[in-house]
Amino acid sequence: MQLQWDGAQWLADREAVAVRLMLLADAWALLRLQRADTGPLWLAVGQADAGVAWHSLRVALLAPPRRVDASGLPGQGVQEQGAQGPGVQEQGR
Repeated sequence: MQLQWDGAQWLADREAVAVRLMLLADAWALLRLQRADTGPLWLAVGQADAGVAWHSLRVALLAPPRRVDASGLPGQGVQEQGAQGPGVQEQGR
């Protein structure tokens, strides 16, 4: 399975998914992926699997929610979106 951030949403095998970080260790992460039409998929990603993208993946998963205004543009913000996109939620949210 290929997980990708396209700048607006997470994609798993080119399908939009919501991503939730369930567990993060030094060299691996456990993710819960939710497609609109199916049940959850669990994905364990290791540093060896991600290669040079490991650091970027961790940053995207751990980034604080960004504030957006009602139009969905960054700004004063009335709603929060998950880290780097609307489908990402941090543990405990």
